[in-house]
Amino acid sequence: MKPLSEFPQDVEPLLAAARAARPHSYSPYSGFAVGAAIRTLDGRLHAGCNVETVAYNNSLHAEMGAVSKMIASGARHFDAVVVVTDSDEPVFPCGFCLQYLSEFGGDATVYAVNVRGSGSFRHAKLSELLPFQFQGHHIRSQASKGDSL
Repeated sequence: MKPLSEFPQDVEPLLAAARAARPHSYSPYSGFAVGAAIRTLDGRLHAGCNVETVAYNNSLHAEMGAVSKMIASGARHFDAVVVVTDSDEPVFPCGFCLQYLSEFGGDATVYAVNVRGSGSFRHAKLSELLPFQFQGHHIRSQASKGDSL
């Protein structure tokens, strides 16, 4: 874990976008507000925040909101994602979001940022956080063999 004062300058705009999205979170049930932002390969930024419903399985995670905005803009790939929380330590995306991010992020760098106090962060590659990613070629290889469920 590193202090936020050492956050990489080239990723600072992404951090700013995630921080700006976080206060817009709708999280009345958990109280756990999350902001996320992704940077597409051409440098565009897309941010999202979590949106809860009383039925948790219908909730939208911040990372998914950012990816949805990216897809709506016509982009399909990103190279970095920042996830901002206010917790005791930086929190990486949940397993569900890691799988979701791996669909479009390949081996992008994930920055988990805690804004509590003076702040801190950690970073890792998607492949480190989800080493055995389920990918499209897994489905295609089974389908090409004529296997059925």
